[in-house]
Amino acid sequence: MRIDFASGNGSGVIVARKGNTYYVLTAEHVVRDEGKYEVVTHDGRRYGVNYDRVKFMPGADLAVLEFKSRETYQVATLRNYDLSYDIEKEIRRFFVYGWSGARQKSREEQSRLFTVGY
Repeated sequence: MRIDFASGNGSGVIVARKGNTYYVLTAEHVVRDEGKYEVVTHDGRRYGVNYDRVKFMPGADLAVLEFKSRETYQVATLRNYDLSYDIEKEIRRFFVYGWSGARQKSREEQSRLFTVGY
């Protein structure tokens, strides 16, 4: 999902739900500055974020924010992934997800990207 703010946007993923409250994991640098943030779900709906309730994780570029909705949104399935690398091939896999940074596109026209790197 996209997280919009005055100077740009970032991305996040729903990692939990309790009642009508959804919890979104994002990068700390996306929500570092106090201000107005909105979560934009895949169906185009916008939900305000109460900045006072954003939780930052010390020592990591991670934060959790909340939004409320009566709609049903999918919660990510969390798994353990072997992040070790093949010493002989010196390969380590990593995953990146987010919105394209193309400045010529409006926020609504940006596409989501999922990339696997080695």
